[in-house]
Amino acid sequence: MTRVFILCFLIFPLSCSSQDSEHIVIIGVAEANRLSIAKGLEKLCLMQPKVVGVNLFFLEETTQSHDAALMTSIYNCESIVMASSLIDVAPINGGGLEIEHSLDVLVVDKIEGFTNFIPESKDSGIPKYVSTFEIVENAKEHHFSIQVAIMFDSLKTSDFLVNHGKILAIDYRQGKRQFTKITLDQLFSNDFDSKILKDKIVLVGYLGPSNEDEFMIPLKYDAKSTKHAMYSTEILANLIEQILER
Repeated sequence: MTRVFILCFLIFPLSCSSQDSEHIVIIGVAEANRLSIAKGLEKLCLMQPKVVGVNLFFLEETTQSHDAALMTSIYNCESIVMASSLIDVAPINGGGLEIEHSLDVLVVDKIEGFTNFIPESKDSGIPKYVSTFEIVENAKEHHFSIQVAIMFDSLKTSDFLVNHGKILAIDYRQGKRQFTKITLDQLFSNDFDSKILKDKIVLVGYLGPSNEDEFMIPLKYDAKSTKHAMYSTEILANLIEQILER
């Protein structure tokens, strides 16, 4: 089981190559606390992104005021997808899957998607596949990447799902897809250009500085490959782009 953290901000030049994503911007939260993340969500949602995907699990100790600020910012963001994680409880109580939410308290009427990856092999831990959906307590739950893509372009995502099975192999494109990335500090700057986020998919998650939540990816050896490890944020961005570019 893996968890995903999406909030990544690092402004790169917006010059486009054939593998630059036109759809996705990633905002990195680094070690920001809930209050800073709440303020970031509040500001970015005013910049009219088409979808915001928050791939963060809020596990640290916090205060009631910080929780309230975070829940308010999520509630006020119109098009937002929150991360969740599926846990197999069968070995414990004979049941099936349960959902672990990213927040202790659910924000009413907000969409969730599970961020689990399926490894290349039992022992490798290398993310190779995802399940596009699972049945949890008699309800159909979709993967985070599917939920974000549906909210961005429902017709294209529906066509993709019709032509693919439940288990989807992640197409990493040899690590060569490029995503615009910005930091929270850049988002908070007075001269930040809101056009960077307008009508885009904005993923909010963890991109370092540590290698926590970073995974080796299954690339063939190629001296031209840009990298052989990705944060889960970047893997999710690749999945979303894979769905939308079909």
